[in-house]
Amino acid sequence: MSKPIAKVGRAVNKGDYEVEYRRMRAKAQTSQFAEVRREHPKVERKPAELVRRHGARRTRYRGRWKVLCGQLLAATAANVKRIVFLLTDHDTMNLEPI
Repeated sequence: MSKPIAKVGRAVNKGDYEVEYRRMRAKAQTSQFAEVRREHPKVERKPAELVRRHGARRTRYRGRWKVLCGQLLAATAANVKRIVFLLTDHDTMNLEPI
């Protein structure tokens, strides 16, 4: 038995969104996009704190109004923490590790 002849090369199918993919890849190489990406972690830090430290992933209450109130209280607590941190002079505080 002889081995069948192998086809040379490969087939590439382009999707319907190939043009948009290329446009977005080109946009990702611009300096304006890089500037936005530099700011992104600063913005994402706030929702991440709500989820990790204030239970924003789940709720204690039933009903949209109660859930909204709970989320607003959690956001208020996170903002108060941030304000206290910003107003505190960390250079003059002598905090000893426990």
